[in-house]
Amino acid sequence: MTAKKLLTGLFAAVMTAGAFAPAVVYAQQTSYKDAIKAYNSGNKEAAMDVAMDYKYGWDGAEVNGTKAVEWLDKAFDAGVVRAATMAGTMYFTGEGVKQDFSKAEKFYRKAATKDDESAQIRLGRMYYYGNGVKTDYESAARWYAAAARKYEQSDSCSIACLYLGQIYYYGWKKGGKLVTDDKSALKWLEKSYSAGYVEAATLIASINSKGTSEIKQDKAKARKWLIAAAEKGYEPAIKKLALDYFEGKNGKADNVQAYVWAAVLVSRDSSEASVRLRETARSRIPAKEQAKADKAASAAVKKYEQINYEPPANNLD
Repeated sequence: MTAKKLLTGLFAAVMTAGAFAPAVVYAQQTSYKDAIKAYNSGNKEAAMDVAMDYKYGWDGAEVNGTKAVEWLDKAFDAGVVRAATMAGTMYFTGEGVKQDFSKAEKFYRKAATKDDESAQIRLGRMYYYGNGVKTDYESAARWYAAAARKYEQSDSCSIACLYLGQIYYYGWKKGGKLVTDDKSALKWLEKSYSAGYVEAATLIASINSKGTSEIKQDKAKARKWLIAAAEKGYEPAIKKLALDYFEGKNGKADNVQAYVWAAVLVSRDSSEASVRLRETARSRIPAKEQAKADKAASAAVKKYEQINYEPPANNLD
């Protein structure tokens, strides 16, 4: 069995996510024409092999995006749901075909209505950013929720949970009013943080800092969330934490800590604003304590110089 055919078989198995039988791997296949013959003889699962051959130029096939999409559509009809997601992404990015958001939306919707998480997320993002469809945050939230729903009772989470939490936090206009849901936002943001999406922490901190009718204000908790994300190397949290200590928004102001975290920030972002924050915080420290603060700042810079946050791979396609 060739490495290519093994890859195709594994890909098909992933695409079906266990809902359908994987595409057949043809041990005797020597060209893409064999898979076409198998398909025409009634083995519809061969469509995925043909699609991959045209997409990547395998088994003697030409690289032909248009034909790849045609066969991906046939593969979808044969039960490989994520074949439609792949076709949608080809149109969305213009890979091998002319970029066409309306066709991308069509294919994403076909897979999304079959409960394909990747398609649901991508369809949600199309509505969020207005790519080929009218911007519709409520529809975006609905598709994100469809993707996130399967994690409701799970400790794991995908990027859908982060997107859903963000859209509930920022809200959308409906009837001239901004609709937000901090309780739902907090739920999904905390789940996404637990799954490794550290960027959720800054919004979680914001919700705890302001409080709502349903969420008790807890400024100490807000600062703890910023500290947790900053210590994981997430730069926006480092900046917010330095400002938090500088201004005393979520607890007692602390010029030494503001200076220390501003120094860490400057080691990553030497913009004028960051340097000014660092120097202003230092100037507020009593002269006799500045040397000690300088030592603490240098130690912090060294400690965090190799700690850089990288979001989890989302494997949407």
